[in-house]
Amino acid sequence: MAVEAGWYTDPADSQRLRWWNGQSWAAESFSPTEVSGQKVPKAPFSSPAAPAVAEGDSMKSEEPLPSVSSSVSQPTQQLEPPYAATYATSKPSEIPLPGAHSSAAMPYASTAMSSGPIGATSARTEKSPRQRASLLPLLLVSALALILLFVVIIEGVILVQQKGELRDLREENGQLSSEVSRLQEIEKQRQIEEQEISQDAARWCDNVTEDKRTQLIDFHAELFSAKKAVQKAVLKKCPEKVAIVEASGSVLTTFEEAFTIGDCTSRLPGLTDINGTFQYQGVGDIAHPVDGVRNGDLWFSVNLVSADGTNLAETEVSLKNLEPGNTYDWSTTIAYDDIDRIDTCVVSFDSWWATGY
Repeated sequence: MAVEAGWYTDPADSQRLRWWNGQSWAAESFSPTEVSGQKVPKAPFSSPAAPAVAEGDSMKSEEPLPSVSSSVSQPTQQLEPPYAATYATSKPSEIPLPGAHSSAAMPYASTAMSSGPIGATSARTEKSPRQRASLLPLLLVSALALILLFVVIIEGVILVQQKGELRDLREENGQLSSEVSRLQEIEKQRQIEEQEISQDAARWCDNVTEDKRTQLIDFHAELFSAKKAVQKAVLKKCPEKVAIVEASGSVLTTFEEAFTIGDCTSRLPGLTDINGTFQYQGVGDIAHPVDGVRNGDLWFSVNLVSADGTNLAETEVSLKNLEPGNTYDWSTTIAYDDIDRIDTCVVSFDSWWATGY
């Protein structure tokens, strides 16, 4: 392929430039250091006269360009490198064509100047297999770097998502902790209430005993004014005592109409004999019956009363193991000296308790 006309590195002297006219080497050449500050001529000059100096250039116009030997003939032959022998002959006919020299033999061409025209970009040359092979590691490293970058980006995205999920879990954990604390407080209060209920039930059951049978009506009122939870706890702990309290109230209701009193006018000095009957009707229909709490022991009082209603004297009578539907005779003697003041005899309910409890 033909090489364009222009200034190229002189094959005979790597420190100089020589004009190539497109067909052969011209005689004109110069050293770039000799024309420092001047414009490089676009075409060869025909004489050693100084090239035109651009306006404003620092080089003086009086300085002539180096003379070119007129004895140099046109290059007619292209030689193959190495060029050491070529330079030794210094024959113009043996000067190689531009572009035929190697950069190893002409370091000036490979460093200071290219083998093309001054100021022009050198043509892209095709890379050899060895050059392409030398690029393979670089490509592999670049690909690996891209893969690592992609992995880092993916891991970063995953990490952000995990942080978000962790934050959500912490919030949920905080809410759960608050809910657990609230439930624990509720459970604590429930346990305290259950303990108080259990204590109230135990206290009630312990108080209801035979020696406190005169207070059964009070125990009945206390129980059924208590909380439902306490009532349930009492029924679970001592159901027989609940039945006794209820039965006592039922016996009291039927007591007056079940009693008869005989003539209390037959008296001895200082003594009054009183007698009568009692028809035991049982405990009736109580709310919480218990097997066995039907037969009972009855205690009642007999009083001597004056005409003005004054209680003159009294005594207690008991009937044991009463069975529902049976009638029982009773009698007692009251010691009282002033027989004339006695107007009547009065019987009053004292207490009841289930036989065997």
